[in-house]
Amino acid sequence: PSMISNPTAFVLVGMGAFFAGAAKVPISSMIMVSEMTGGYQLLVPMMLASSTSFVATNRINLYEQQVNRMADSPAHMGDFTVDVLDSLMVDQAFHSSPNIPMVSEDTPLSEIQNLITQCPISYFPVVNSKGEIIGLIALDDVRSVLFEEGMDQLLIARDFMSKATTVTPAESLKSALKKFIQYNYSQIPVVDIRNENQIIGMLSHEDVIGTYNKKIRHLKTGV
Repeated sequence: PSMISNPTAFVLVGMGAFFAGAAKVPISSMIMVSEMTGGYQLLVPMMLASSTSFVATNRINLYEQQVNRMADSPAHMGDFTVDVLDSLMVDQAFHSSPNIPMVSEDTPLSEIQNLITQCPISYFPVVNSKGEIIGLIALDDVRSVLFEEGMDQLLIARDFMSKATTVTPAESLKSALKKFIQYNYSQIPVVDIRNENQIIGMLSHEDVIGTYNKKIRHLKTGV
């Protein structure tokens, strides 16, 4: 005992080294010991001890459910989701279909009802006399007046259309998802980046989720 002038230092280094190996956090252990001592006098022995402990206990882990990457952690999944969507473009998710049926702003409800029965999409872009998109008609908007007697000749598209919002192929899926949430749409028109009045397809909420899932599967398996 007389050979050791300050046994407290050995206790702290030993404690930090044990935690570094058991929890697989060598850097965190160094920081904890430095903060407990109020200085960096034990930083060098902590680096040596925690590194040795980390290597020696390679197959031992205090936390049986600890994941290998932050991307696999449920606690960080929200941040990771945003990062993935920010790296994906609308061009990777939507299916090009330039023949999307559009509705003139003065189209009567009766014609819109016929169009809905013939087309599989849920949202119909509304355009003005110049061909510029000014709104969207959703199936839910039509259902609210579908069984009102006489309304099919009185109402026109402009009366019950929703605010128009679009995305471009070069826009990120993170930006597109924000628009889905903001306007509560399930489909958004995709317009040509060179001509924002030319609709080249429809992006659905399912397209965004499907593309995201494919990217996550590729990151995890490489396939």
